[in-house]
Amino acid sequence: MPIVTRGVEEFNAAVKAHPRLLDNQHIYDVHLNARPVKPGNGVVLEDLVIRNLTLRDVQMRGALLKNVTFVDCKFIKADFSYSTFSNVKFIRGSMSGHAQPDSYEAYETTFKDVAIDRVLFDGVYIDKSVSTGFHGGIVVLRNVTTTQTPNKNTWLIGDADLQIRVDNCKIFNQALASLAGTNNSLYVTNSVLSNADMIMDATTAWVENCDVHGVVPAATTLVVKNNRVHDITVLGRRDTGCRAFLTGNTYTASPADQGATIRLFYTKNKTTLDTSYLYLYADAPLPCRVAVQAGNVHIYDTEIDDLALRHLSFETNATSLNLENVKIKHADWESADVRGGRWQNVEIYPPVDLKTARFDNILGHNVRFPQGTPWVNGVLNIAESPTPLKFDRPPVPTLEETGLAQFWKEHDFPEETY
Repeated sequence: MPIVTRGVEEFNAAVKAHPRLLDNQHIYDVHLNARPVKPGNGVVLEDLVIRNLTLRDVQMRGALLKNVTFVDCKFIKADFSYSTFSNVKFIRGSMSGHAQPDSYEAYETTFKDVAIDRVLFDGVYIDKSVSTGFHGGIVVLRNVTTTQTPNKNTWLIGDADLQIRVDNCKIFNQALASLAGTNNSLYVTNSVLSNADMIMDATTAWVENCDVHGVVPAATTLVVKNNRVHDITVLGRRDTGCRAFLTGNTYTASPADQGATIRLFYTKNKTTLDTSYLYLYADAPLPCRVAVQAGNVHIYDTEIDDLALRHLSFETNATSLNLENVKIKHADWESADVRGGRWQNVEIYPPVDLKTARFDNILGHNVRFPQGTPWVNGVLNIAESPTPLKFDRPPVPTLEETGLAQFWKEHDFPEETY
């Protein structure tokens, strides 16, 4: 039976009368938008499994999709802006825009300003020129692969207030998420995140067993655990403060022209993050640059190739820098501004230029200079404690303690076969 595309009402009536109507169809160059653009006033798809559908140059703005599963479908410059998705699943298939890399905005598959409760992408290939703007619900990505041109500044999941689960995905050269709002959470496992930032203010974020290159969230509780880290930037929260834990990760060096590999509490100028705390439990050498910018940073049990403190050039300062069992092979401290800290069993090697550096209230025990006093253009005064110091070493929260384990036990999509 041919598909009726003369208008929204006839289209809806045809699909309702024939639930398999859209299987194996190719719809192109059709506008089936709500008038006005308002959910429920346009295309309505309910309680359907749609197989092998191709939408090319199709607009369905203001659509209402409820209990709909797309299996092996293709979306090529498909526009679902201002729609509502309730329990919508995309199984395998692909999404893309036209092959016009220099005209990104005009050639995209888009889900702009889509209100959701639950959406799943499982095994979907997402090519260039695809953008999402989901808000208010749950997004699950499993077995998803993306392609994007470097430096396009696009995101895979956008908008606000989302609970996101990512597993076994490969995300290249675009932000995994770029979210507004404060009611966000992120749980990522077994994935490759290459030049893939995760930008959001979150209640909880957990990244485990991934290849990581990019920004991790500013989360009230953040755990980055057992990953292979090439380059990472940890954001701090300016409003509620946060606790961030980096543990069990393997860090690799970056080429010299890429700068710091580990950036701890990166923040905007003139922001200090006094109520943000980061704990780097290294337990192995860090063969890279470690840049400390703000907040209260604790680094334990490691050897650092290059520790960079460049606060004055960023118009900020570190509230405290706390080091225990740390060897510093090279230090870039010319513009440091550190307002306090405890250092114990620390080795520092020359030269350390203190040209404009400021260090206040540094208390030390067993701070050693194996190759002689390292200071150049100044002196760093360390108040020596005759007795060992006590350090804040809180245990890393478990997945159960963060609440993510129970949440995803209750809300994840079950595995299905199509």
